[in-house]
Amino acid sequence: MKVYVTGRKGGTGKTMVALYLLIRLKIMGYRVDFKDLSDNGIAGTYLRNVGFRRDPKPHFIIYDIKPSAVDGSQDLTILVTELPFIKLEQWDWPTKKILVLNKATPFPDKFIRQLEEIKTLVPEFDSVVIVPFNGFLFNGELINEPALDRLSQIVAGKANDKLVLPFIEEVSRQIY
Repeated sequence: MKVYVTGRKGGTGKTMVALYLLIRLKIMGYRVDFKDLSDNGIAGTYLRNVGFRRDPKPHFIIYDIKPSAVDGSQDLTILVTELPFIKLEQWDWPTKKILVLNKATPFPDKFIRQLEEIKTLVPEFDSVVIVPFNGFLFNGELINEPALDRLSQIVAGKANDKLVLPFIEEVSRQIY
Protein backbone atom coordinates (compact mmCIF):
# COMPACT_ATOMS: atom_id res chain seq x y z
CA MET A 1 0.00 0.00 0.00
CA LYS A 2 1.34 3.43 -0.97
CA VAL A 3 0.80 5.95 1.82
CA TYR A 4 1.50 9.60 1.07
CA VAL A 5 2.10 11.87 4.06
CA THR A 6 1.81 15.43 2.81
CA GLY A 7 0.81 18.99 3.61
CA ARG A 8 1.49 22.45 2.22
CA LYS A 9 2.73 24.29 5.31
CA GLY A 10 6.22 23.57 6.61
CA GLY A 11 6.79 22.79 10.28
CA THR A 12 3.44 21.10 10.93
CA GLY A 13 4.94 17.69 11.68
CA LYS A 14 4.63 15.81 8.36
CA THR A 15 8.04 14.18 8.66
CA MET A 16 7.44 13.32 12.33
CA VAL A 17 4.10 11.68 11.47
CA ALA A 18 5.65 9.78 8.53
CA LEU A 19 8.55 8.48 10.68
CA TYR A 20 6.23 7.60 13.56
CA LEU A 21 4.02 5.65 11.18
CA LEU A 22 7.04 3.82 9.75
CA ILE A 23 8.27 2.79 13.19
CA ARG A 24 4.84 1.79 14.54
CA LEU A 25 3.98 -0.31 11.48
CA LYS A 26 7.34 -2.10 11.80
CA ILE A 27 6.65 -2.73 15.50
CA MET A 28 3.26 -4.16 14.49
CA GLY A 29 5.16 -6.70 12.32
CA TYR A 30 4.67 -5.19 8.87
CA ARG A 31 7.38 -4.85 6.25
CA VAL A 32 7.70 -1.14 5.53
CA ASP A 33 9.71 0.96 3.11
CA PHE A 34 10.17 4.73 3.29
CA LYS A 35 10.72 7.30 0.56
CA ASP A 36 11.70 10.85 1.44
CA LEU A 37 10.43 13.06 -1.38
CA SER A 38 10.23 16.20 0.74
CA ASP A 39 12.15 19.36 0.01
CA ASN A 40 14.28 19.14 3.15
CA GLY A 41 15.30 15.44 3.18
CA ILE A 42 15.29 15.31 6.99
CA ALA A 43 13.66 11.87 7.21
CA GLY A 44 16.09 10.30 4.75
CA THR A 45 19.05 11.69 6.68
CA TYR A 46 17.60 10.49 9.99
CA LEU A 47 16.97 6.98 8.63
CA ARG A 48 20.49 6.72 7.18
CA ASN A 49 21.96 7.83 10.52
CA VAL A 50 20.05 5.15 12.44
CA GLY A 51 20.89 2.42 9.90
CA PHE A 52 17.40 1.90 8.46
CA ARG A 53 17.24 -0.97 5.99
CA ARG A 54 14.53 -1.29 3.40
CA ASP A 55 12.23 -4.27 3.68
CA PRO A 56 11.89 -6.48 0.62
CA LYS A 57 8.32 -6.75 -0.66
CA PRO A 58 6.91 -4.19 1.79
CA HIS A 59 3.30 -4.20 2.94
CA PHE A 60 3.49 -0.41 3.14
CA ILE A 61 5.58 2.25 1.42
CA ILE A 62 5.46 5.50 3.37
CA TYR A 63 6.20 8.64 1.34
CA ASP A 64 7.16 11.91 3.03
CA ILE A 65 6.06 13.93 0.02
CA LYS A 66 5.47 17.54 -0.95
CA PRO A 67 1.95 18.35 -2.18
CA SER A 68 3.10 19.19 -5.72
CA ALA A 69 4.38 15.60 -6.11
CA VAL A 70 1.07 13.96 -5.12
CA ASP A 71 0.15 12.16 -8.33
CA GLY A 72 -2.96 10.14 -7.55
CA SER A 73 -1.14 6.78 -7.54
CA GLN A 74 -1.33 6.48 -3.76
CA ASP A 75 -3.74 4.19 -1.93
CA LEU A 76 -4.00 6.49 1.08
CA THR A 77 -3.19 10.15 1.64
CA ILE A 78 -2.50 11.55 5.09
CA LEU A 79 -2.77 15.33 5.18
CA VAL A 80 -0.82 16.74 8.13
CA THR A 81 -1.47 20.32 9.13
CA GLU A 82 -2.33 22.55 12.06
CA LEU A 83 -5.74 24.09 12.52
CA PRO A 84 -4.72 27.67 11.65
CA PHE A 85 -3.33 26.46 8.29
CA ILE A 86 -6.16 24.17 7.17
CA LYS A 87 -7.43 26.85 4.79
CA LEU A 88 -4.16 26.61 2.82
CA GLU A 89 -4.68 22.93 2.08
CA GLN A 90 -6.44 21.05 -0.69
CA TRP A 91 -7.73 17.52 -0.35
CA ASP A 92 -9.42 16.57 -3.58
CA TRP A 93 -7.55 13.26 -3.96
CA PRO A 94 -9.62 10.36 -5.25
CA THR A 95 -8.16 7.99 -2.67
CA LYS A 96 -8.84 7.31 0.98
CA LYS A 97 -7.74 10.32 3.00
CA ILE A 98 -6.93 10.94 6.63
CA LEU A 99 -6.54 14.37 8.19
CA VAL A 100 -3.98 14.68 10.99
CA LEU A 101 -4.38 17.94 12.87
CA ASN A 102 -1.13 18.29 14.73
CA LYS A 103 -0.17 20.32 17.78
CA ALA A 104 -3.63 20.60 19.34
CA THR A 105 -3.74 22.76 22.42
CA PRO A 106 -3.83 21.04 25.84
CA PHE A 107 -5.93 23.88 27.30
CA PRO A 108 -9.56 22.74 27.64
CA ASP A 109 -11.24 26.05 26.75
CA LYS A 110 -9.14 26.49 23.59
CA PHE A 111 -9.50 22.81 22.70
CA ILE A 112 -13.31 23.08 22.86
CA ARG A 113 -13.15 26.00 20.38
CA GLN A 114 -10.84 23.96 18.11
CA LEU A 115 -13.31 21.05 18.19
CA GLU A 116 -16.07 23.32 16.88
CA GLU A 117 -13.99 24.04 13.79
CA ILE A 118 -12.78 20.44 13.45
CA LYS A 119 -16.28 18.95 13.41
CA THR A 120 -16.96 20.74 10.11
CA LEU A 121 -13.99 18.91 8.54
CA VAL A 122 -14.85 15.38 9.69
CA PRO A 123 -17.30 14.58 6.84
CA GLU A 124 -14.65 15.36 4.22
CA PHE A 125 -12.18 12.71 5.43
CA ASP A 126 -12.25 8.98 6.09
CA SER A 127 -10.66 9.69 9.48
CA VAL A 128 -9.58 12.76 11.44
CA VAL A 129 -6.81 12.33 14.01
CA ILE A 130 -6.10 15.15 16.44
CA VAL A 131 -2.60 15.04 17.92
CA PRO A 132 -1.65 17.08 20.99
CA PHE A 133 1.40 19.29 20.91
CA ASN A 134 4.44 17.17 21.76
CA GLY A 135 7.89 18.35 20.77
CA PHE A 136 9.64 15.32 22.28
CA LEU A 137 8.46 12.41 20.10
CA PHE A 138 11.95 11.89 18.66
CA ASN A 139 14.09 13.37 21.41
CA GLY A 140 16.69 10.61 21.32
CA GLU A 141 14.08 7.85 21.38
CA LEU A 142 10.51 7.36 20.27
CA ILE A 143 7.92 8.33 22.86
CA ASN A 144 4.45 6.79 22.60
CA GLU A 145 1.74 9.08 21.31
CA PRO A 146 -1.70 7.43 21.67
CA ALA A 147 -3.33 9.43 18.85
CA LEU A 148 -0.55 8.46 16.43
CA ASP A 149 -0.66 4.86 17.65
CA ARG A 150 -4.34 4.87 16.67
CA LEU A 151 -3.44 6.37 13.28
CA SER A 152 -1.07 3.43 12.74
CA GLN A 153 -3.89 1.01 13.52
CA ILE A 154 -6.21 2.81 11.09
CA VAL A 155 -3.58 2.68 8.33
CA ALA A 156 -3.02 -1.04 9.00
CA GLY A 157 -6.77 -1.71 8.78
CA LYS A 158 -6.99 -2.71 12.46
CA ALA A 159 -9.27 0.23 13.36
CA ASN A 160 -11.73 2.42 11.48
CA ASP A 161 -12.28 5.40 13.78
CA LYS A 162 -13.83 8.44 12.13
CA LEU A 163 -12.46 10.80 14.80
CA VAL A 164 -9.49 10.22 17.14
CA LEU A 165 -9.26 12.69 20.01
CA PRO A 166 -6.12 13.35 22.07
CA PHE A 167 -5.94 13.14 25.84
CA ILE A 168 -8.65 10.44 26.01
CA GLU A 169 -6.27 7.56 26.80
CA GLU A 170 -4.43 9.59 29.42
CA VAL A 171 -7.69 10.52 31.15
CA SER A 172 -8.96 6.91 31.16
CA ARG A 173 -5.65 5.72 32.63
CA GLN A 174 -6.00 8.23 35.47
CA ILE A 175 -9.57 7.14 36.19
CA TYR A 176 -8.71 3.42 36.47
